[in-house]
Amino acid sequence: MNQVAMVPSAVPAYMAVEGGSEHASLSSSTHAPQLRISSSSPIWREITEAQRQVLMPLRDRWDSMGALTKRRWLVLADRYPKMDESERNKLVSRMNTWASLSAQQRNQARINFESTKRLSAKELQEKWDEYQALSEAERKRLAEQARKAKAAKKQAQARRTGTQSRSSEKGERAHASRSSSG
Repeated sequence: MNQVAMVPSAVPAYMAVEGGSEHASLSSSTHAPQLRISSSSPIWREITEAQRQVLMPLRDRWDSMGALTKRRWLVLADRYPKMDESERNKLVSRMNTWASLSAQQRNQARINFESTKRLSAKELQEKWDEYQALSEAERKRLAEQARKAKAAKKQAQARRTGTQSRSSEKGERAHASRSSSG
């Protein structure tokens, strides 16, 4: 049976810690010394050339990642040569997607993954069947609804941080000057 490559937050922590073949709790004192790794270790230049080649999409973020996240990515990089071509393509695609996400989007993806993980196989299949039963128009409507919600959320964030586009500022100034002159 083929193993599916997972994003780091989905790789069980015991797999990402040295000597991780035992499934003991990470909170146990036996694992504590292994987890006391500097948050910046290993830095990009300390990983092997083969690992750097596989993990290239993550290069810009690598040194700001936590040690456990790095270890999880390294597990995947080390498994990469043993994967078949479709698994490799899937991993690279998912890694590129993951690397392009903002911190907030990565956190939302983790939340979504965890909530999906809690569903039984039957519940998951039912949800998939419900989605598949939708008409093409309904699927497009849902996708458009999600796109609009995402755009609205982005605009709200921009307003909170005070970063509005110059065109909207010009429009507001023009509106304000018309309002004050009348």
